[in-house]
Amino acid sequence: MMADMAIEKSPYEGVFDSLNGRAALGRVVDVDIANRRCRVKTLGLIGARGTGGRAVGTGTDDHDIPDVQWITTAASDGGAEDTSIPKIGQVGVLLYINHEPYLIGFFRTQNPPASTDPLADIVTQGDRLLSTIGGNTLILRAGGSIEVKSTDLCRTYWLPNNLISTVCQDWEHSTDGGFVQWVRDKTNNDTLLEFFIQDNQQPTNCVDIQLGNSDNGNTVELTMGAVSPDTFDFTTTKLFLSVDPNGTLTLNVGEGNKATLVIDAKTGDTTFTTQGNVSQQIQGNVSQTIRGNVTQNISGNSSATIGGKMSATVTGEVDVKTSADANVKASGTVDIEASKIKLNGESSGITTEDSHQGVIDFITGVPVLPSETVFSDI
Repeated sequence: MMADMAIEKSPYEGVFDSLNGRAALGRVVDVDIANRRCRVKTLGLIGARGTGGRAVGTGTDDHDIPDVQWITTAASDGGAEDTSIPKIGQVGVLLYINHEPYLIGFFRTQNPPASTDPLADIVTQGDRLLSTIGGNTLILRAGGSIEVKSTDLCRTYWLPNNLISTVCQDWEHSTDGGFVQWVRDKTNNDTLLEFFIQDNQQPTNCVDIQLGNSDNGNTVELTMGAVSPDTFDFTTTKLFLSVDPNGTLTLNVGEGNKATLVIDAKTGDTTFTTQGNVSQQIQGNVSQTIRGNVTQNISGNSSATIGGKMSATVTGEVDVKTSADANVKASGTVDIEASKIKLNGESSGITTEDSHQGVIDFITGVPVLPSETVFSDI
């Protein structure tokens, strides 16, 4: 039944009846990729010549056949296919079957010396090889590994120890959730590893991590915020962290840099700036050693609640000034020990041995005795 159908549909019905089962070489002179057919000029046995010198009878030489189907490893009308597209100039084997010629395979017309064959040293017995004129290859090795190669600097290995190894100059991977890329600037050889993570296919919040040489020249850079849906450039930055090539760390938190921390890697200087409040809760002890000066500029109030004892040892002067009243309250005794006490300065009150005359002690009610160490406005 199939033979009858082939005879009914054959465009060469009766033309090659005498050549059934015969073979010839054929050179491809044109390719119809859409229909998987090609035009072939045969190179075979010379037979009798007909009108115009065209071969007839059992001769297989010099046939110009415009519609030759090449045989594929696998094919179906549903679209499943395993095929190689011939190239003009290729030579293949033409076989006449059931009144029609078919290309059943191709081969090299010249085999290059092993010294010039780029594949001679990388394949061995039992390997399966697929390659193109562009130099890219797919090798299924007899040892169990798989190699896919585009160039020497762009290849991937699947190894039997469950390892996937990739060698390339640039690498990237994109999904609906973002992308990863590891690239090199061909001009100055700077490299960059970047992770871009988005919260939605149309993102409103993204995280961009750059390692190497970032867009801003930092070695490490992390940015979180909202991006433009068209350009994916950040329109609002909610957090920014960077480490420059010297190791200096910068941390900006909040839109408009609500809080900023900068630690200089060269000097060790640390600067913390915040537009809000600072709250500390420490369950243990706090120990501070400060070898320099401490300066505080407080525009508001300052208060401290101490549940235990407070002590301070000062080796230098203690200077306390206020433009308003000063109140000191104690539930117990206030002890002041000093070699000399000055109250309101030496220019008023008790300032000399004789200036006590007529002054009554407001506590005891008795005249104040001469003093060389107490100066007061009592």
